[in-house]
Amino acid sequence: MTTAAEEYAGNVCSFDAAITLLRMADVVRARLEASLDGIDLSWARYELLNCLARRGPMTFSGLAHALVRHRTSIATTTSILEDAGLVARFANPQKPQQYLVRLTRSGQDLQGKAYQMISRRIMSTQDPEAVFEALHVVDRGLLGVGVGAARSPASSQ
Repeated sequence: MTTAAEEYAGNVCSFDAAITLLRMADVVRARLEASLDGIDLSWARYELLNCLARRGPMTFSGLAHALVRHRTSIATTTSILEDAGLVARFANPQKPQQYLVRLTRSGQDLQGKAYQMISRRIMSTQDPEAVFEALHVVDRGLLGVGVGAARSPASSQ
């Protein structure tokens, strides 16, 4: 049985669909960033804090790869977060010439607060399963990769 999302995806030029997807991603990012109002944290800074919270200490290169950003952007964002006392750099015990970045206690607290604010925003979605179904269609159809990036919380249990 074909879903409405799959039928729509089949009737749209891939380029137009990709442009629409990018615009939608910008809107979603803006709305999520707006949910961070009041805690003085940009989306880029939140993503870096969240990455460290999930993965633990990382190198600049590791952060750049995980967040799909240039190493210079990671260095700038890390410096800002370090000045705010949210992250700290330390020498890598296995490679002393290399630095690792880790969350400080203040960084953990702020990341947790921001995560809760964003989660409330996401949980207010009328039909989260429909969102994950649409992401699955994009993952499989438009992107043609089927990497399984779009999994609903229910399907991962």
